[in-house]
Amino acid sequence: MPRAAQLLTREDWAAVDTAVPASDDPLFGESFQERFAMLRKQIESEASVSGHS
Repeated sequence: MPRAAQLLTREDWAAVDTAVPASDDPLFGESFQERFAMLRKQIESEASVSGHS
């Protein structure tokens, strides 16, 4: 967001903070290890069923 960084004022950023709820990083947020563990189990399960384990 380089252009936004150039153009938006502190007040603009404060409005963005108020309007947009905070959330975890979808890739490396709090629950990423748990989600990847579940994904791995699903892949292993499907590979086992299809005979590719």
